[in-house]
Amino acid sequence: LDRSPLCEVILSYMNFEFASDAPPPPQLFEALRFGKSASKTDLSIFASDTGSSISFALEYYADLFRHESIVRMAEDLTRILEAMVEGNTDEPVPFTFAPPVRRGLATATRELGCELSHSVKRLAEMKGVSAVSVLLATFAILLSRVAVRRVFEVDVAGCGPVRFHIDDETEFDELLRRTDASLAGGFRAGAEQASAQEGAGLRLAFVWSAEGATTGLDPGHDLACSVQQHAGDFSVHFEYDTKALAAEAATAWLGHYVQFLAAAAKGSE
Repeated sequence: LDRSPLCEVILSYMNFEFASDAPPPPQLFEALRFGKSASKTDLSIFASDTGSSISFALEYYADLFRHESIVRMAEDLTRILEAMVEGNTDEPVPFTFAPPVRRGLATATRELGCELSHSVKRLAEMKGVSAVSVLLATFAILLSRVAVRRVFEVDVAGCGPVRFHIDDETEFDELLRRTDASLAGGFRAGAEQASAQEGAGLRLAFVWSAEGATTGLDPGHDLACSVQQHAGDFSVHFEYDTKALAAEAATAWLGHYVQFLAAAAKGSE
C-alpha cells in the first residue's frame, strides 16, 4: 500500500519563540487566515509554540471524521499533556481511558423479501450448513471489507465470541464450513455470551431470532446485526450506537450486506 489503510496523519510543530525582554523583530510577513474547504491529509495536527503558550489546531477530512470525534480527540490530547506535566516526573504517566458516554441507539432495517430469503435457505441446504451460518459468514465478509480487518471477533447470542480470519485467499465455502462448525460447537457447549475483545475497531454482535422477538443492543456492543424470521422471510436490523457509527455508514453497510447476500445466493439458482 502507498498509504495507511486507516488514515493519514501529520503533526506539524511550529516554534516562533521571542525573547520576553526584547522587542519583536520587524515583521517581514503578515499572517493571513484563509478559509479552506479541503484538507491535505485525513488528519493534520498543528502545534504553535510562541514561547509563552502552545496552541493546537486540528484539521480533518470531514468524510472520515465527525466534528464530535475531533473535539473528543482534542480533549483527550489536552488531558494527556496535562497528566504528563502535572504528575511526578519520576513516575510513569497513568494513561487511563474513560469510555465515551453513549449518545443514543438507532436501527437501520431491510426486508430481504420472499425470493432472497428462500435463496439463502436453498444455499444453506446445498452447502450442508444452517441458514444462520450463511447470514453470519456474510456479515463477517462485510466487516472484513468495510473495516479493512483480517482478524476479528463477533459475539453471537447464545454461542459466544466467534473468531474470523478472512483474507484475499479465503474461499466462501470454507468460510461457511468454519462458521457452521463454530456455531455448532458453541451452541452444543451452551456458551454464555461474552464480549469480543477485538473486532474491526467496533464491538460487534450477531443475533438470530426465528420467533421475531426484538433484541436490544447490548451495552457492550457498537453494532449488532439482528436477523429475524417472519412467516419464512428474513428481515435484517443493524442496531448501532450513534456515538460509534454514523447513520450514513450504518445504512450503507446494511445495503452492502444485502448485496453480498444476493451475490452469494446466486449460487443456489
